[in-house]
Amino acid sequence: YGQIVARKGLYKMVEDHQSNKWLYLISIFALFLVFLMTVFVLSTQTNQYEKEIQATLKSIPDDTINIAIFTDLHHDPAYEVDPIDDLGNVLSRLFSSGKIMALWNLGDVMNGHNSTKEQATALLQDVVNMERSATVNYHNIEGNHDNNIQSTWEGSGGLPETEILSNDELNVILENKDTEQVEFHSSLRATDYYVDLDTIRIVCITGDYTTFQPGTADWLRAEALVTDKEILILAHCPTRPEWGFCSDIQNGDLIEEELKNFIDSSGTMIAYIYGHDHGDMIIARSEERRVGKECRS
Repeated sequence: YGQIVARKGLYKMVEDHQSNKWLYLISIFALFLVFLMTVFVLSTQTNQYEKEIQATLKSIPDDTINIAIFTDLHHDPAYEVDPIDDLGNVLSRLFSSGKIMALWNLGDVMNGHNSTKEQATALLQDVVNMERSATVNYHNIEGNHDNNIQSTWEGSGGLPETEILSNDELNVILENKDTEQVEFHSSLRATDYYVDLDTIRIVCITGDYTTFQPGTADWLRAEALVTDKEILILAHCPTRPEWGFCSDIQNGDLIEEELKNFIDSSGTMIAYIYGHDHGDMIIARSEERRVGKECRS
């Protein structure tokens, strides 16, 4: 009887071992399938990105002035997905083609919540370093998140106002300054400048949060729009609240008045391109010979 029990126990051990062996093999096979699926998905995404980059490069004319623009990254270490590496890779590929002359960031490169001044500076510097890795001809426009003011709000950090980056500090970080190519205009609350690229003048304007400054309108009239070149306006915000979801825009009429006067004086305005609203929309104003393009992501 004892031998029978022992044999039954042995058979049971063998059966359990074989069962565990099959489970082990099935687990390995399942993991292998997951690995293959992951590789396939990543490969498909990579191929799709590669196709988009190649299609973009093929669509860029060789005999025109070409610039690259990005906006509203809202770089934040708290986010699971950080666009810096991917964007840097794409920009490097685009600029290696030799077809693009310059790069512009239209603002809000960081989120500006729960950040000290030191942390905000580091976030901004990440983006500037990414730009520099793609091209030496990079330019930045301040967005309403970039001076870290949100970190002083209740619920977003509640930090003292000393943690807000001043306009001068932002200009140093974003490397906004007079050069042989850049005509620079800075006030206490805003920084504007223009860059001449061959037959086009690219005029960059900003404001105090989302309020355009009267000094910017004065500068447009006295300096930036005094040219026979075609102009392209780049900004973080639109000039009208209804051009998106920007109910907080102030003094946009001051900017529009100067642009309209320029056009009425036989000037050519190519477009007004801005960010801020995180979506896509193109607005044509043919009666005013104005085209507005809202770059939202």
